[in-house]
Amino acid sequence: MAVTKIKPIRTTIEKSIAYITNGDKTNDCLYVSSEHCIPETAAVEFQFYLDKARAGGNTIGRHLIQSFSPEDDVTPEQAHEIGKKLATEILGGQYAYVLATHVDCGHIHNHFVWCAVSIETHRRYVSNKASYHKIQESSDRLCSEYSLSVITEKSGHSGKSYSEYQADKYGTSWKTLLRRTIDAAVRSSSTFEGFLTFMQESGYEIKHGKYISFRATGQERFTRAKTIGDNYTEERIRERLLEVKQMMFLPFVKPTTERIIDRSETRSNAAYDHWASLHNLHAMADTHNYLSQHHDMDLADFEQRYADCVARRNAAQAECDNACQKIAATNKSIMNTLKQINDLKSRTAKEISALNTEIVEMDRIRNNAHAMYGEQLYSKHARKGVER
Repeated sequence: MAVTKIKPIRTTIEKSIAYITNGDKTNDCLYVSSEHCIPETAAVEFQFYLDKARAGGNTIGRHLIQSFSPEDDVTPEQAHEIGKKLATEILGGQYAYVLATHVDCGHIHNHFVWCAVSIETHRRYVSNKASYHKIQESSDRLCSEYSLSVITEKSGHSGKSYSEYQADKYGTSWKTLLRRTIDAAVRSSSTFEGFLTFMQESGYEIKHGKYISFRATGQERFTRAKTIGDNYTEERIRERLLEVKQMMFLPFVKPTTERIIDRSETRSNAAYDHWASLHNLHAMADTHNYLSQHHDMDLADFEQRYADCVARRNAAQAECDNACQKIAATNKSIMNTLKQINDLKSRTAKEISALNTEIVEMDRIRNNAHAMYGEQLYSKHARKGVER
């Protein structure tokens, strides 16, 4: 269940954007997205569209809050994904906006700040009872798609019965238990085989077919995973396992150099294009300093170092994955299996984390160097490192 609240912004919009994109609230801006603008320059870009407004008004933006119930098992990733889909539905790609998911308090919630003027028609966003009901209805429907609780008696639509809501609230329904077990299995597994082992050891019988199904001990019929939410289909479970594997050892890296922006996409916005030009000059200067001053290496040396880091990271990850699969396949005790897997991941985490940090930074430098030297010149010099 998600509750929405919308309010106008009539003074400086910089403070609103700065508040919602606070790194302490968004896991170092991991859960920040935007459309038709970038968060750092959104206020300037909003003003660009406001200056083109076809009608007057003192509202410069709108601030929508979408709060999820603490009783729902929503993850930050799910909440942010729901937020992006909600923004697409209610704004239709017509308004520049910034979306941030806050994870710093007892309940996860989304903040949306969007420009009051359309980027195409230059007309102002109309906020009234009808538009607000559309927002709440879209929010309720998206929550239902993600198997989050929705109580809609007040709107006149048929929602969950009281007994169904109570069962979902207190975790006693088969579907609620299945969702929670699948979520736990995804968090604790690195492969689909390991996921199936976890489910079996948790007391579930598995039936494979067109759709994967599960039946808990004491349950009369199998439950198709796809019926408990889009996030629980076999395809989506495999995707989530891959995401967990990729994020398991990946720390937040504060870059020493920023990625060069393609200015061919910024020409329509003079303010953004000017900012992008200055940004690229700084990024190129930092890249040059990285290659020449800090590490005293040429492109061939850099390319060789990059290849070595990637190879070592992949080898360490493969070794860890293989060991985890063997442990999960041979151990019957869930707690013992999880303990061994976690111990192994902890022992491997330091090396993987260090290599990921360096690879993320070097990948940025590598892309910038491509842009600075050109593809042919870069490839010519970088090839020397491979031929040595």
